Amino acid sequence: MFSGTFPQALTPHEQTAQQKVGLDSAYEHAHEIPLARVFLGVGSILVSGFAFGLVQPGAKFFLGTGISLLPFCLFYVGLRFAYQFPVALGSHALAVSSWTKFRWLLLFGLVGAGLRLTENWGIAVGLAVPVVSFLVYSHPVWTILICRLAIHQPITKLSVFRMSLAIVGIALITELQFASIWGVKFIGPLTAGLLVACWIYLSTSLQKKGLNAITLSFYYDFFSFIALLVLCLVGLQSIEWQRSMAWFLEPHHFFWMNIFALLTGVLPNYIFYYGARNVAPVTAALILLFEPIFASVVSCLIWRDSISINFVVGASCILLINTPAPTLYGLARSIRSTFSGLFPSNGKIYY
Repeated sequence: MFSGTFPQALTPHEQTAQQKVGLDSAYEHAHEIPLARVFLGVGSILVSGFAFGLVQPGAKFFLGTGISLLPFCLFYVGLRFAYQFPVALGSHALAVSSWTKFRWLLLFGLVGAGLRLTENWGIAVGLAVPVVSFLVYSHPVWTILICRLAIHQPITKLSVFRMSLAIVGIALITELQFASIWGVKFIGPLTAGLLVACWIYLSTSLQKKGLNAITLSFYYDFFSFIALLVLCLVGLQSIEWQRSMAWFLEPHHFFWMNIFALLTGVLPNYIFYYGARNVAPVTAALILLFEPIFASVVSCLIWRDSISINFVVGASCILLINTPAPTLYGLARSIRSTFSGLFPSNGKIYY
């Protein structure tokens, strides 16, 4: 998994998606790793998953201090870009060999800008962090559909199972309000799930075109920042823009926004990629499933968000569709062997 390059400063959902790219079709051969390194790897991924899980609670905190959605996304992406720029410059990763690749990178960045806005939009309009987090995690169903349309990838029985579970999970988490006028609130995080799926496809395609992680990460944040800046300049009135800049330049806001960008968008990637070198990709993906759980727990502790039984069942469905294929197949085999043991062909039941 680790390519020896500088980790990409991407969002929690993007990191999870990237870790899953190819998990259903290719796995590392088993190799011996010292037990201490395995424990350290697992601990590292847990720490990074917790840090990634702070993104949405952190967004809710900052959005509650008087900053509006669009400037907040601009400042967050801008800080990530600022921290990446010297690394990309020093590693000579800014050159792009063709205009075609450059245009694809532009689209890549536009997807990132949309993802920033839609992911936080649900929080800005009042949805609880657990609801937003798990709705964004519905991205596997969109990935299946995009791969089917773009590269004619066949839809397997497992794909149908995942899409069906996603529909059930979304219906339970939204408590069937999506068809009502209040359902407008859910469009943002569901659209973010679609954009995460677009990110998966574009990221995989661009890496196949020979672009390395540093180049992808730099231009992703660069074009996202430019797109958000244009939206701010066009969509915000002069007085609102001045108020947003004044908010950002206040010492305590500036300090904590930098800490937020570092702790949730830059440093966790170092920790994550270190841990991923010492555990199997399937293990890393399973550990990262704790990310929306961390986000939900933090939100419930701070804002006392209530969680219903419908949400618990729906969230479990979303976690299941994000589980790597070998784990699902192993679970299915275990269930089948268990039931075949309980109900053998001779009709007797064994306990």
